[in-house]
Amino acid sequence: MNAPVSILCDFDGTISIRDMVAAVSLEFAPQGSRALIESIQRQDMTVRDGVTQMFRLIPADKYPDMVRYARERTVLRPGVFALIDYAMKNSWKFSVVSGGFDFFVRPALMPVASFIDIYCNRVRARDGFLDVVWPYGCDDECNGGCGLCKPAILRKNRAAGYKVVVIGDGITDLKSARLADYVFARGILADRLKDEGISHTTFETFHDIIREWSSSEAEVHQYVG
Repeated sequence: MNAPVSILCDFDGTISIRDMVAAVSLEFAPQGSRALIESIQRQDMTVRDGVTQMFRLIPADKYPDMVRYARERTVLRPGVFALIDYAMKNSWKFSVVSGGFDFFVRPALMPVASFIDIYCNRVRARDGFLDVVWPYGCDDECNGGCGLCKPAILRKNRAAGYKVVVIGDGITDLKSARLADYVFARGILADRLKDEGISHTTFETFHDIIREWSSSEAEVHQYVG
């Protein structure tokens, strides 16, 4: 019997067209955020440290404006709900594993929220500025600094007997992609996996992933249209 499948899918830049963490930070703390984002991308700074510092630059009274800004500008990559439907019909587990925040991740996924697992962070007010709350920290096998630890979530799924597929686009997906049974990648993640010789399939929309998985042309048309 084949092992059950668990899909771990990134949100920012993967499900959403834009990286909303970066977009929000650049809008509400433009002077300090760009350098921090670049440091994270170069891996000169951990994700946890960089994102924490970015949001500490944003006054807490800007939170309602930030929520409105993010929700108005979150645009989903075509086919994500079709892929979730496809996974459900195959009895696969689908989890959104996001280094982003509940105030934009959960509203964007509201139509399918009851059918999937959502892992993300949140913010709170502290001393007049925003403070990041990290509910899903690193486990003992991780070298730390993830913020939301995608490898730890992957290991929990594997320990439960799942074959794990990672879908992502960025540097924050690299650790889990190295551990996955298979990877669908785009952007920086695809470039890094190619450099490291790690097998993966590139994609632009989630319809591409359905096409890759589908066993028949008729099944593709059911989901892609």
